[in-house]
This record gives sequence, structure tokens and C-alpha cells, in this order.
Amino acid sequence: MNKLNYILAFLLVFAVSYFSCKKEDVSSTPYSEIAEEDLSINFLEEEGLKSIDIEINIDDWLVNCDQGWCSPSVLNSKPAIARIVVLENTTLDIRTAKGTIKTGSLGEVVTIMQLG
Repeated sequence: MNKLNYILAFLLVFAVSYFSCKKEDVSSTPYSEIAEEDLSINFLEEEGLKSIDIEINIDDWLVNCDQGWCSPSVLNSKPAIARIVVLENTTLDIRTAKGTIKTGSLGEVVTIMQLG
């Protein structure tokens, strides 16, 4: 009988430990990552485009830009690729824009510069 109590106690401890140690589901936590070299994009004065690969684990994401001469778009959802198109800079001034890639509550900022 004493041996049976030890076995039942062991099984109880094992069951409680097993079911209470739930692994965190990493795929349910939204994340995005952009390569370091794509966080700052430089263009010559003529019209140009650049595609950015994004490591992301959710389907619902968007990209925008704070300047009218810069047009971002979602090129592909899986794998996630954003495209940045800039219009020709007809001035002599260097211009700067901020592109934002939003994934739920997270956001990655890409700095876009174009020569004049």
C-alpha cells in the first residue's frame, strides 16, 4: 500500500507539472524584422524603387510614407515584401521621408533619402 501511495503521488506531481508548464506560443506574438541595411535607403535624384524583405509572422500588415513623393506598397504578403517608389527629385535639395511598416501594434521605421 505504501508503494502505491508513492506511485500516485509521483503521478500527481508529474501531471501537475506537465499541464502547468505550457510553452509560450511564439507564433502568436506579433513581430517584424527588417535587415539593418534596409532601415536607411538612399536614392539618386531620378525616379527609383527598392524592395524590402520583412520577416514577419502575421498576415495583416501595411506600409506607408509621410511624403507625397514616396509611394510605398505591399508587393507580397508571404514572404513579406514591401516596395518603395520615389519620384524624380527636380530640386537641388536632398529630401527625406519616413516609411513605416506596421504590424498590429508594432512598427518599423525606414529612413528614405533622395539626392537633388
